[in-house]
Parts: sequence; C-alpha cells; structure tokens
Amino acid sequence: MRLYVCGNDIERITLGILEKHGDGFTFSVPPTDIPGMTENYLGIIAGFLQAHEAPLDRLEGIVVASGEGSATALRSSHAIVNALGFARGLPLYAVRRRAGEPHEAILDKMPDHPITIALPEYANAPQISVTKKDALKRRT
Repeated sequence: MRLYVCGNDIERITLGILEKHGDGFTFSVPPTDIPGMTENYLGIIAGFLQAHEAPLDRLEGIVVASGEGSATALRSSHAIVNALGFARGLPLYAVRRRAGEPHEAILDKMPDHPITIALPEYANAPQISVTKKDALKRRT
C-alpha cells in the first residue's frame, strides 16, 4: 500500500491510498480533499491514515504530486513527505500533476523506480521578496 499526497492548494490537502493491482496501481481509498492549512498537514495525514486503518508500518511507499500549485503548499507537503520517507525508510515516488488534472491521471504516470528526495516543481518561480535591510538590519 502507498500513501498518495497532493499538497498543491494552500487551503487543503488531497490524500488517498494506492494498492498494487496487476502491473499498476489503483486507489483503494480514492483521493480525498481535506480542508486545512499547511501547518496542519502532518496531523491531517496522521488522522487520515488512522481513519483508514493504514498505519505507517504497513506503507510500502509514498507517492507525491510534485506540482504545480501553491509554492508554500508544495514546499510544506514535500517537507513532510521527505521527512516521513527518511524516518520510516519508505521509498518516494514523485508524479507531476498539472492544475485541474484529475488525481486518477497519476496512475498512468507512476514511476517504476523510487527517488531519495522529492522536490516540488513550480509552474512559476516563487515570488520571494528581497530584503531592503543590510546585515545589521538597517534599511538600505
């Protein structure tokens, strides 16, 4: 069983459970949108796994939608996925999911080989402000 995580929306996370079926995978628990802000993602994931009787020790991997979407949501969800994968020794699988594409579309894109670290793929460069203060915190 693999956990599916799509954190591309700042106000919700989408989770599902994938099972091996023949040569591919199917959703045994369909992708479910769960409202919540990024700071609650870890608790939401824990509650989802508990509600579906899918403890971490039964997971055989984590599939993460690598983009596109909110940069903050993508960074948060990827940080959690990477931490869980590292801490539990779980293989990670990153799948590109475009905005508006159904979650089920990832089933045809499932990679054969795991990765060590999942990196988000941004549609646009993150809009990060450049500081207007110098090293001593004085306005420049």
